[in-house]
Amino acid sequence: GIRYRDVTGVQTCALPISGIEARVFQHPWTRNQISEFLFVQDISINLVVTCNKKIVGYVFAIDTEQEAQILNIAFDLPFQHRGFGQKLMTAFFNSINKNSHISLEVRKSNIPAIKLYSDFGFESVGKREQYYPDGEDALIMTKVA
Repeated sequence: GIRYRDVTGVQTCALPISGIEARVFQHPWTRNQISEFLFVQDISINLVVTCNKKIVGYVFAIDTEQEAQILNIAFDLPFQHRGFGQKLMTAFFNSINKNSHISLEVRKSNIPAIKLYSDFGFESVGKREQYYPDGEDALIMTKVA
C-alpha cells in the first residue's frame, strides 16, 4: 500500500531519492546534497511516499517557528498525475507549525505543480529571473497556513 513517513536522519533513503531526482529533473540534486539534507534534523521536514515499501515520491522542506519553505518535491514518473501530490502536500501541512508562512519557488513552465500549489491556497507573489541553471524564471509562491 501507499504510506507517508518522515525520513529525517535515514541516510539509506538518499540512493532511491537520487534515482528519482535523476529521472525527473534536468538539474537534479546530487546524492551528497540529499544525504546532507537528510542529516539536517532540527528544522528539516523530509517526507517520503512509499508504495509497497519502495520510495516513489518525497518532499524536502525547512520549518522554523514562523516560516516554512518547500525546497524540493517530486514523484517518480509512473506516480505522477495520480493524486499522490495532493496527499503528500496534506501530510506536509500536517507536519509543520500551523501558523507558518510557507514559500516555494517553481518553474514558470511547470503548470501541473503551479496548479497543485494553487489548489492548496498558494499565490504567486513574484518571480526570480533566470533562477534555474538553464535560465528559466521561477515563480515565488506563498501561503499563510
